[in-house]
Amino acid sequence: MKEFIKSFPKVELHTHLNGCIREETLNKWHKNKEVTKYIDSFMSPETNSKEAMENCFKSFDLIYEATTTLERIKQLTKEVLEDYDNENCIILEIRTSPRKLEGHSILDYYNSVIESFKEYLSSRNKKTPFYPYLLFSINRSKLEIGKETIDVANELRKNNNFVKGIELSGNPYRGDINKIIELMNYAKSINIPFTMHIAEKIDDDEMIKLIECKPLRMGHGIYVNEKGVELMNKYNIDCEICLTSNIVSRSIDKCDNHPIASNKKYKGKLFFCCDDKGLFRTCLTNELFIAINNYYKDLDESKQKNIIKKLCLDGINASFLEDNIKKELIEYVESYKL
Repeated sequence: MKEFIKSFPKVELHTHLNGCIREETLNKWHKNKEVTKYIDSFMSPETNSKEAMENCFKSFDLIYEATTTLERIKQLTKEVLEDYDNENCIILEIRTSPRKLEGHSILDYYNSVIESFKEYLSSRNKKTPFYPYLLFSINRSKLEIGKETIDVANELRKNNNFVKGIELSGNPYRGDINKIIELMNYAKSINIPFTMHIAEKIDDDEMIKLIECKPLRMGHGIYVNEKGVELMNKYNIDCEICLTSNIVSRSIDKCDNHPIASNKKYKGKLFFCCDDKGLFRTCLTNELFIAINNYYKDLDESKQKNIIKKLCLDGINASFLEDNIKKELIEYVESYKL
């Protein structure tokens, strides 16, 4: 089954650029040449959920110490594109927070990523379809530049094919809820698509308020209660599931115990994603294989293959791509023999 998953077209709808850095690249660029071993030393599952989550963001700070120039950001972007392309990923939604590097602006940062997209695709020799695109991240720890980020995203998406929307992410223990709601309402007012990390901590009031922002999709949804599930169903909010990430962050104790993926009352679609494939030492093939072995293990192989196909088709339809591209990709996937 794993070989079938690897060869079959796949859709990634939740991955963060810097968190996808290759182990060898991080060790090469960081002043500590064994930084990945250091990260592994404190990314221990023997801790509580809040501490584990804080350690994940501590790891991001170490990664940021290595990705300090626009040239490195361009190389990182190309490596991430190549890694997903080699897995037969046909849609790749990459999220990244705005950064001001070497005295450059947020716009310079994003233009460097976009330029890398163009360069990679122009030199690509494969005949299979591959549509990467960007979501600009509203970081809960840096809400003061949230509106600027939304405005830059909105301006750039008018002039190129790679910027499709925004997302809310960052440390769930940071950020003023009222400011977050204000930013999401502003995004809605200018009709920019968005997805949000929601319910990564126990806070029922915040969880309900964020779902009420009506994102097109939700990331994680670990601590969504019954009322939250009702609202997700009411607003047709699909969910991005990141199993390995949730295990490492101690958000779930077993892969078959994700509160949304295992919830029979939830009516939305599921998308199994990597979150941070470099940091969590995973890949899209692996995440789908874990999903099959935990949520569809009682099906025979033929039905499991149909689940992989359905997950791909659902991902195409839930992506922020244009309808004509979705149609092209659906026809491509439908042509595959199971």
